[in-house]
Amino acid sequence: MIICVFTFHLTKGSEVALSEITNVTKIIVRKGDSDWLAVKWITETQQVQKIVAFIMQQREGWDQPSFATASMGSVVLDLYNGKDCLASFGIGENFFGAEHNAKVRWKNATEKQKRELLLLIGDLPATLKDVTLPKVLRVTRILVLTNGVVAPDKTITNLEQLGKIAKFINQQCKGWDKPKAWADKPAPFIQLELQDNDEFVREFWIGKDFFETLNYESDIIPRYKKATMEQRENILKLIDSPKKNP
Repeated sequence: MIICVFTFHLTKGSEVALSEITNVTKIIVRKGDSDWLAVKWITETQQVQKIVAFIMQQREGWDQPSFATASMGSVVLDLYNGKDCLASFGIGENFFGAEHNAKVRWKNATEKQKRELLLLIGDLPATLKDVTLPKVLRVTRILVLTNGVVAPDKTITNLEQLGKIAKFINQQCKGWDKPKAWADKPAPFIQLELQDNDEFVREFWIGKDFFETLNYESDIIPRYKKATMEQRENILKLIDSPKKNP
């Protein structure tokens, strides 16, 4: 996952100021109670511009925390231009946070300021299962790997087949939860690596009675959900796999 940072320049004393941020096209929202998995993708231009404008109003007065391990807050916004992450901004209990060169910077924030920013962000899903993942919009190749083998067993490039697989995966956009501990479930036996040309877009794993997925843009760990036998057989048929049970 890309590490998102602010750049800083020195001001009076030990304080620093955030440099100006421009050309933000998307904001990905993460929450600490969701293992930092993304919970919302903001792409509407006017909403993005309002959030960036608010953050730019907070440019002055940042300092390094006095404690050794500093939090970015319970909600973190990653600001993107296309697929490039430009900056991160965190909302804590009584502060705003930002990160630079693996060092967290922060400044005091009032309840009014926090409410104003949270209002601009809008409602956030109550649980991970309420999150709607972004759909796969374009896939030009899928690598199929079985039983943990590194080299792909097959590569799918047929446009009709790619479209059907992407449609199936897009139908699974809701209901994902934190990953189960490896000791609590068998490992998945088929892995699909979705690519747009040479760029990885998403991974999708098929297990005995579950699916896992990882969105390269916003996730650092896979998401997990139970899968019915019908769902599992459908995706196996779409990838033309002879495998049934691991």
